[in-house]
Amino acid sequence: MGKHAVVIGASMGGLLAARALADHYERVTVLERDTFPAMGEHRKGVPQGRHAHSLLSIGREVLEELFPGFSQEVVAQGGVKSLYASRPLLEGHVRQRVLALPNLRAIERCDVLGLTTDGQKERVTGVRLAQRESGVEQLLGAELVVDASALIDSPWSIVVGRDLRLKEVEGKRSATSHFVNWYLGKLPRAARHDPAVAMAFGKVVNFRDRPKSLLHPRVLWRVLQGNLFPPRAAAAEPRLQKA
Repeated sequence: MGKHAVVIGASMGGLLAARALADHYERVTVLERDTFPAMGEHRKGVPQGRHAHSLLSIGREVLEELFPGFSQEVVAQGGVKSLYASRPLLEGHVRQRVLALPNLRAIERCDVLGLTTDGQKERVTGVRLAQRESGVEQLLGAELVVDASALIDSPWSIVVGRDLRLKEVEGKRSATSHFVNWYLGKLPRAARHDPAVAMAFGKVVNFRDRPKSLLHPRVLWRVLQGNLFPPRAAAAEPRLQKA
């Protein structure tokens, strides 16, 4: 068993990572930049946090395995049996269970300034953090550091960027958002003709890979190539004429 693991970010991803690590490390520390809200209250910085959320069956199975009786708790607090509930309610129950672990502690209202490494810069040895109120910096050593602070950055940027296609939506339209919107418009067309693009696209749609994998140079080139030089339609076979 390891000595100490650090998780940066106390979102659903960070909390579940901390729960998994608690079985394999003597101590787990979760670092969060904001203050934990009360059960059922919205947390600052959560995109679409006020929308209702529904868990897929695999998600429900994982939560039940990590937190036995989780579904019953959520339903008792107003969720539907299929675990159709608000994000604050789901996350609140996960956070409550995680923070109750005897070998876990959470540090709220702190900013992670960077990672620390060994002399050869070959291995991460911990994190540098600062308390928001006092500004006092602190070094926190760890055998493992999990960065769960930006798990949704790519998909969220894509969603917001797609909204900016509409003229009535306010917001800055950068060169990046213009390119991403253009590229996402070409991607399905390339996937219809290129099996490699179709496979990459399918992995993202089915949550088996991250959205930014679609911008890998190999996929990017195939999409651009497929749109610059689209495959020719197959020539129609000549019909036999009756004598």
